[in-house]
Amino acid sequence: MKNIISKIRLSWVPIALASMFTLLFTQCNADRPDLPKEYNILRFKVDGEQIKESTKCGEWLSGCDPILLDHGVTQKTTEFFGGGVDTDGDGNIVYIYIYKKFQLDTPIVLNSLDDLIYSHTTDSQNYRFSNLIDYHFMFTERNLDEGWIEGEFDFTVANDEGDTVEITDGYFKLTIDS
Repeated sequence: MKNIISKIRLSWVPIALASMFTLLFTQCNADRPDLPKEYNILRFKVDGEQIKESTKCGEWLSGCDPILLDHGVTQKTTEFFGGGVDTDGDGNIVYIYIYKKFQLDTPIVLNSLDDLIYSHTTDSQNYRFSNLIDYHFMFTERNLDEGWIEGEFDFTVANDEGDTVEITDGYFKLTIDS
């Protein structure tokens, strides 16, 4: 009987640790001034509808994102993707791949390596829009001392069937990887 009780107690240890880490790492920096400042902001509209934020963490974050966002930014590469849900609860993700050195307040001219892609996911289907029709992408500000870059984007893309989607009011502010 003693062995069974100690096994039951030990089985709670991983659950307790996981709960503790979840509480620690899902708090916003506004609540945790001891964490380093980390920019992880992405906003955009799809056909005029603002993609909703999954949390309300304020402007600067660490451990929680305003919407799903993953990025890798250096001085010569900007790659990020992120998104959220629309009013129907469907997933909306933009993928941005820019392989150029930062130039502020100058529209970026894309080449064959660069991409602006949109993906829409419902319960039963994933729709990919990767045929670029029109775009505007610009880095608007950067601070290499503090390690961040921000910019804006709009683009129109089509899928292989010819359906189009317009991404507007795109804004990002991201931490630059060292």
